Amino acid sequence: MLVIIAISACKKEEDKLLTANAGTDQTVVPYELVQLNGSVSSGSDGYTILWTYDGVVLEEEINFQDVNTLTPSFIPPKPGVYLFTLAVSLDGESSSDVVKIEAIGAVDIGGTLSENLVLKNLQTDPEKPDYMISSDLVVPSGLSCTIEEDGIVIQVQENTGIVVEQGGKFSNYDDMTGQGFETLFKSANGWNGILVQGGTLSLQNARIEKAGHSAFVSYSEKGAVILTAGSILEHNFSNNVFSGSMATDFIMEAGVSADSVFTDNVLSNAIPLKVPFQYLSKVRDDNKFPSEYDYIHLIPKTNELETLTDYNVFKMSGEKYFIDGNLHLGASLYIEAGSQLYFKEGTGAILIDGSTTIEDRVSDDPVIMDGLDSAPWKGIALTGNSTLRLRKTQLINAGNGTFNTPLFQSEQPAAIYQANNYSLTVENTEIKNSGGYGIYYTGGESGILYFNLFNTIYQNTHFAAIRSTVGSLRYMLTEDHGNTFLMNDGVPAVLIEADEEFTEVQGRWPALGDDNYYLIDTDLKRFSDLSFRILPGAILKFTEDKQLIFDYEFADAFTFSAIGTADNPIIFDSADPNAKWGGIRMNGRFYMKYCEIRNAGGNLLPDAPYPTNIFINTAINAGAYPNEIENCTITGSLGYGAILNKYVRPEWDPGNPDNNTTFSNNALGDIYNIP
Repeated sequence: MLVIIAISACKKEEDKLLTANAGTDQTVVPYELVQLNGSVSSGSDGYTILWTYDGVVLEEEINFQDVNTLTPSFIPPKPGVYLFTLAVSLDGESSSDVVKIEAIGAVDIGGTLSENLVLKNLQTDPEKPDYMISSDLVVPSGLSCTIEEDGIVIQVQENTGIVVEQGGKFSNYDDMTGQGFETLFKSANGWNGILVQGGTLSLQNARIEKAGHSAFVSYSEKGAVILTAGSILEHNFSNNVFSGSMATDFIMEAGVSADSVFTDNVLSNAIPLKVPFQYLSKVRDDNKFPSEYDYIHLIPKTNELETLTDYNVFKMSGEKYFIDGNLHLGASLYIEAGSQLYFKEGTGAILIDGSTTIEDRVSDDPVIMDGLDSAPWKGIALTGNSTLRLRKTQLINAGNGTFNTPLFQSEQPAAIYQANNYSLTVENTEIKNSGGYGIYYTGGESGILYFNLFNTIYQNTHFAAIRSTVGSLRYMLTEDHGNTFLMNDGVPAVLIEADEEFTEVQGRWPALGDDNYYLIDTDLKRFSDLSFRILPGAILKFTEDKQLIFDYEFADAFTFSAIGTADNPIIFDSADPNAKWGGIRMNGRFYMKYCEIRNAGGNLLPDAPYPTNIFINTAINAGAYPNEIENCTITGSLGYGAILNKYVRPEWDPGNPDNNTTFSNNALGDIYNIP
């Protein structure tokens, strides 16, 4: 009996007290694997184990594993308190214990992804970061990082950022709503930004703070958001706010696939955008630029046309732009008043197709076109089917050098170089400090369609303000042109040269104001019944030996007239007093009043026996066509002042006192009458 009792007592001593111990409380970081530890629990062999979870986050979201072991695990998907109860039981007895796991702080998502990453809002406090990037977050090919809830805050450490490699994707776009989830990227001291190197980016409704602090190891240029060639910009880049960017807000290289638009963004840097010129058609005018900034940086294609599909236009919406290279424009460009265009030194705009229009009805601010930092640039050239309409524009420091690209070559430097026959309007504009001509018209291949040159100031052009051919001047300058020429000494307001094919002079040549003059570097000839009138105050200066020949004996009334006034005489003179011009030959009906004919006789006029300022070679039947030369001054001839053939009637004779014409300083005499 005693033995039995002894054996029984010994057996009870071997039984262990059933005790559950869930381990010590832990503080962890969201998204890291947490191991629970109930290994100090005690009890006889064979007791059962069961862990249960109690918390706000649903159990299926925490990946709770191995609940029937002493060391289960879970992953807290967001900050908060997670309670777990360990229950052990044996033969009807049980024991339990609770452990508290508190997940606090941001989840570090730095490093190269090995699987797709989905980001959700972890913090209830919107000021606290949900995620942290302590080293570059790299999204490699075939993987994605997607944001799938509003209110996500990502804290990025200094000198780190997000890199989306070729074939990778970073997106906060919600396919259900068609817009991006609200996302905040922030940094205490600045971060590198988002670099897309051949991958895909979809970003909307994001706030990007203090990005562009440093350059990525794999890309030398700093920028808040950068897309390199081969990348894809998916969906509209819209409703994003850049704040305190330390370099260009948005950089896009050529070769990015971007059918979407850049719209309703807030920019912050001195250079908000650096994009291909082609992308300008995608930049909407609802973006908000800083109150003070340098320019939008536009990069044209190299020796290629900038073209668009039908009915699309490039548009400049009153902002400041830097054109970083020769622009070969093959589509329409619409420039709103107040826009400022700055060109890289030694470059310019070549309009090959489409129309370029300055729209001045939007505001009273002028459009400014200049070299960057007032650098000399080449100006604007028109060729092909292009047209140009400049209104209320300041065209400054252009005309420095000729164009020589595979698509176009110009022969002369000019602020505006027109090598086609399409429309040119320059109105209420200022052309200043041209290193060549103001406007140079080559004469084209056939007739001119439309010129509208009005109320423009030409100031300090190195060569003539306007270069025209004989046949085109009547289109370029009208009597009411209203232009102002502020020319340097010895520089003509208008240069007249020969057409490619002979063209007779016609039209009305107005005065150019003050002492401004036409420089005639070709013979002016008229052999048919075409009207040619020189208006009061006009000054015509001819280069050496050049002549004005009017030779049509059946001319109608006023076919040639040069009628000045006492206050505004018409002047015919030599451009160089030491290089006489050829003079005037008249045959047919003409009227010359209050004219000063100076310094001719450089060579013989047709049929004239001697050099002279004016040769009146009236036809035999000229009695039916009276001529007049009154109140004129004829001076400085190398030969005679005037030569008259025998058919000149006394009342037409400039020597007739009734005609009040004076002669002086003519080398061979005042008048020679051919016998």
